[in-house]
Amino acid sequence: MRKTVEGLSTVACGVSWRPGDNVVTDEIEFPANIYPWLNLKARYGVDTKLVPAPNGKVVADDLIAACDNRTRLVTVSFVQFSNGYRADLERLGAFCRSRGIYLCVDGIQGVGPLQVDVTRFQVDFLACGGHKWLLGPIGIGFLYIRKEIQPDIWPSEVGHLGVRQNIEKYTEYNMAFRPTAEKFEGGVHNYAGAFGFDAALTLIHEFGPANVESRVLMLTDQLCEGIVDRGYRLLSHRAPSEKSGTVAFVSDRQPAKDIFHRLMDAGIFVTISEGAIRVAPHFYNTPDEIERLLATLSSTPVVSTPP
Repeated sequence: MRKTVEGLSTVACGVSWRPGDNVVTDEIEFPANIYPWLNLKARYGVDTKLVPAPNGKVVADDLIAACDNRTRLVTVSFVQFSNGYRADLERLGAFCRSRGIYLCVDGIQGVGPLQVDVTRFQVDFLACGGHKWLLGPIGIGFLYIRKEIQPDIWPSEVGHLGVRQNIEKYTEYNMAFRPTAEKFEGGVHNYAGAFGFDAALTLIHEFGPANVESRVLMLTDQLCEGIVDRGYRLLSHRAPSEKSGTVAFVSDRQPAKDIFHRLMDAGIFVTISEGAIRVAPHFYNTPDEIERLLATLSSTPVVSTPP
């Protein structure tokens, strides 16, 4: 797969939908995990329910409460792009599996800094681009489909690499899909991206996924404590089961764009997301770098500039 949205679209196009089915998700998802499902309405008559996320929390029990006997799939980000909120995949997976509902996960903001066990969490699908936390090239990623349900999912991209092709006679057409995940790989692959992605994953595994998670959470704990101490308003939830590698905050005294430019001018790379400053330190960052960011925040003028 080239990107997260391609993986999610493969799932959306591959499920055998029935008119009146519905998909349950939340109202603060990144668009990549919304449009593939909204696109089902006109073609298949499938509704998409957007569950409220008060205070930026995607509560598993709220998603569960929105499910009914026509819910075919629940989809959620492992970690929310805007504030770093981590979904309770274990709770969602147990519910969905018990009801015969698919659980689909957008993993791009959480896979890499956090460990995810698709078997323990009973995830059916997980799509993830490789260019963010996994440190891979742009244009490469992966889609996980639980092995037991692969025969039930129709491939959206069909080509000679996904069928039982006689490579010695390509005009001997055989519309029989391969019995493995290869049936979802229709044509020529992004080999340069794959080699680059392999090197990035090797680096992460050399350091150790558990070590990556521990390091990222340590750095973000340090960051959050310093942000609050300096009078900024933290938008990220930091309970042990909710926190991630993404930290979002705002100032009630200064526009986010002013803070953004002050940090960028100091050589500290952050983003603005949904009107907040978003910081995402990885395992290669250091406590000293976090302190430099906090020191820069301390020196930021608190007087608002004209728009």
